[in-house]
Amino acid sequence: MTISYLDLALRLTLVVLLCGAVGLEREARDQPAGVRTHVLVGMGAAVFTLTSVYGFSGMHGVAPIDPTRVAAQVVTGVGFLGAGAIIHNGMAVRGLTTAAAVWISAAIGMATAVGFYALALTGTAVVLIALLVFRHVRSALLTRIRHDRLLLEVRVAPGTDCDALVREVEAHGAPVMVRQMPRSSTRVIQNTCASSQLEAKNARNSGTSAHISGWT
Repeated sequence: MTISYLDLALRLTLVVLLCGAVGLEREARDQPAGVRTHVLVGMGAAVFTLTSVYGFSGMHGVAPIDPTRVAAQVVTGVGFLGAGAIIHNGMAVRGLTTAAAVWISAAIGMATAVGFYALALTGTAVVLIALLVFRHVRSALLTRIRHDRLLLEVRVAPGTDCDALVREVEAHGAPVMVRQMPRSSTRVIQNTCASSQLEAKNARNSGTSAHISGWT
């Protein structure tokens, strides 16, 4: 079983276009994995797939050839690569969507390599819809079904009185839950309020340093 150079170039070019479109959306969001990463992942998956399907076609008499074995290894290998895009920073986890986009780029590359153009084109379109459209739909739904949340983490010296800080936050209408961390001088104030416009300057208190992180 052989493949012409024209067909080979068409498939690889389509991989670049489709995976590049997914990568462009991620790069526009300032994610670490952008156009080049997604194109390289898709191209690598396509080359592995083409090699497994056409590269060993003349060796059937030597040993049994199963092209799907290479495809299975591509799925596993790209999973480890996507894990590198996940960033864990305190209580926040970023990069899950980018890791999934890298993984789906490999799938698009494999589908294109075997000539399954309908699946590759439809899959890319659905991925772009999920990345571009669902972002706005998600924001609109979340604003209706839940309040904005703000996490205020304050590190103070041992023995410092945080009552003044708590009163300052409560004065702005935010319910406060204070939790004293065991064996530590860290006190976490977590509040749930109707607006996330409480600024860090409202939490300033003498002898304390505050780090604010929030999400909507």
